[in-house]
Amino acid sequence: MAGLIVEFQVVILAGGPGSRMYPLTTEVPKALLPIANRPMISYQLELLERVGFSDVIIITQQDTAQELKTFVDEIYEGKILVDWVLLSEFMGTAEALKILKNQNKLVSRDVIVLSCDLIADSTFITDMADFHRINDSSATVLLYQPPPEQESLYKTLKNEYGLMDYIGLDPNTNRILYKAPAADVEEKFEIPKALLRHHPRITIHTSLVDPHFYIFSRAILDLFLSSPKDSNNSSSSKDNNNNNNSNTSSSSGSNSNGITIPSTPNVGIPATPNIHLTSSPPKFHKPHSNPSNPNNLSSPSPAPSPSSTPASSSSSFPNLSSPLVSIQAELLPTLISSQFLPPSAVPPSSLPPFRLSSLLSSSPLPSLSPISVFAYIKTTGYCTRSNTIKSYLQVNKDITTPGMSSYAPWETKVGKYWSHGSVVVDGKSVVGAESVVGEGSVVGGRCGVKKSVVGKHCRLEGGVKVVNSVVMDHVVIGEGSSISGSVVCSNVYMKKGCVIKDAFVGYACHLSEGTEVKNDVFVETNRGTSGI
Repeated sequence: MAGLIVEFQVVILAGGPGSRMYPLTTEVPKALLPIANRPMISYQLELLERVGFSDVIIITQQDTAQELKTFVDEIYEGKILVDWVLLSEFMGTAEALKILKNQNKLVSRDVIVLSCDLIADSTFITDMADFHRINDSSATVLLYQPPPEQESLYKTLKNEYGLMDYIGLDPNTNRILYKAPAADVEEKFEIPKALLRHHPRITIHTSLVDPHFYIFSRAILDLFLSSPKDSNNSSSSKDNNNNNNSNTSSSSGSNSNGITIPSTPNVGIPATPNIHLTSSPPKFHKPHSNPSNPNNLSSPSPAPSPSSTPASSSSSFPNLSSPLVSIQAELLPTLISSQFLPPSAVPPSSLPPFRLSSLLSSSPLPSLSPISVFAYIKTTGYCTRSNTIKSYLQVNKDITTPGMSSYAPWETKVGKYWSHGSVVVDGKSVVGAESVVGEGSVVGGRCGVKKSVVGKHCRLEGGVKVVNSVVMDHVVIGEGSSISGSVVCSNVYMKKGCVIKDAFVGYACHLSEGTEVKNDVFVETNRGTSGI
């Protein structure tokens, strides 16, 4: 574990606007949104401490930094040390990494980058780091195959996002050969014939989720984040968030659940757009690969010799005169398309350093591919992002569901639910299993709380029902009101007889007697509802 700590830096990206989570992020930074009554960023800090990291860089906005610092310094009980990097404006994820580069913050050989909305068990990190090192990878992308018990979560996300990415992997090595956002694909997507000539079997996945956990070689970041237009404040941009992918094919033609693409034209994939083999000049060239099982730790694949590289207008290093803005939408696609360039086309600075792979062969080292992008596929344990209001509600449920994840609320377990010692629950009320009631809250008579999270200093008056919902801090719920499948933000005052169903109530709202909000967003600015 000591080697892991020495060789890797960790960066948490916590500077995004959280626009997909409106209205939850209008008053509270996304990183501090409560999940099971814990700030979201506490899960990433605990994740890193479990593995053994003692320090981390957190990139966040200047105007919200003090709130985050207060939590880390005064409330979070872990020992991890934080180096804060503050942004003066919203910017893309690749631009944020460029700030670190320009400030000389990146000093380790490899850099782990994760989003502040990632909630994941820690079991994969050591194996993924080994996989990255031994494959001499320029970039390793965590891809998650949800297990059956999380099927409902990802069905929700798929319905919400609507479209997923197409990810093409070498079934022997898990090298990422192709990646296309589903939003850019209409009836067909194109795979160059040259790519299929060298990779006659490519598995196209549509159920692999990108939870935004990456490992980059620092040399690659130095190369691809450099441009003549370097500046500490680039124009802002958002990541392409079509990143929760669905898998309709497996890594082998013999698997009945998957489809392997042979090197013949006009191959269709059921339920997906048709594949078109273009005869345009080849855009990719394959390095020879050593067959292995997915995620197997094997020696790196040798690059093709320059003489075998087909002549092509795309066989030169990409023009980086314009800064890369987004990791997911720009940096990764650029790396994937660049990894099959001839070695002579890639600046020597991008070559990976000498690693353990050199010890796995008694023969002289092969010519290493100058750029390589691999996928590490996680198939066990909990892993998701809380980056939309629907996924936020689902993650709150998951944390309190036995066996779903390795995390738990900070309140004390009382029977089958969690409660702070100061909570008052009327003897005629029932707080059910998989629920959380926060500090100073009062549950009045004949109330029912089922599979829900109730925040700090809330008051539930007589006959209130809360089911499958999240109620944040300082909320008053009037007599006989019911809340189901919803999120109620802090400082809401709700008079008696209100009905909130599959809805989201913004901060400091006042709901008059008998108000009904169903499948809507209720915000205080207009004292009315606004459709989702």
